[in-house]
Amino acid sequence: MLRLTAAGFVTFLVSLVAQAKETGADACDSGNCPWLAQCNDVLGSIDCSDCKPGAVHASLVGSSKLDCVNDGNLVCDTAPWTTPRLVNACHDEDDCPWGYEWSDESRSCVDVDECEEGTHECGDIARCANVPGIYVCVCPKLQDHYVGTFTGRYRFSRTLKSCIDDSADPVCTYPQFRYNGTCVSDACADTWCGDNEMCMTSVDGKTAECACMGELDEDDNCTAPFE
Repeated sequence: MLRLTAAGFVTFLVSLVAQAKETGADACDSGNCPWLAQCNDVLGSIDCSDCKPGAVHASLVGSSKLDCVNDGNLVCDTAPWTTPRLVNACHDEDDCPWGYEWSDESRSCVDVDECEEGTHECGDIARCANVPGIYVCVCPKLQDHYVGTFTGRYRFSRTLKSCIDDSADPVCTYPQFRYNGTCVSDACADTWCGDNEMCMTSVDGKTAECACMGELDEDDNCTAPFE
């Protein structure tokens, strides 16, 4: 068994470094550190303990492990995610998350408003509501203009691209609603009301009435409601 003195061990380390320099080998050529960590070759091994310029050490709450994070001064050559992350990696501009697109102005991935662009699939009944990264289809509420008591609920069907009430049998598709065990049409779907008026459908859905939301003037015209 070979035993080395302290001086001999130092000499051995020096010889290893010299050999590495002679061969031009660098451990960082064959290995990678996290994106914001600085790779250093220490005696043929990768050392990722230092951060690159523009990055600082930080740790997650409850963790003692340090990671290199963007200190706000580091500029990516390629597009970063718009969502904040502990380790903020760069990505190509065509690699934004689904529902986002690259903005040259802000140099980041920004949310796509499918509702404004008309690329949603909510159909003619549901209202499109944009949320970060995606959109939702919001169905109307019958109880907003129904004089009776409506216990069902409408949900959006992506298959039908419409709003259905499948809380009981039979299943009704808006503007139909369930009354006495059958689907009946909402008369307000074919009734036009004037400004400042709201259409109210009867209990059985057969008739509709325009209710003034403000006050009637001397000519029976509906005025705007008081704020």
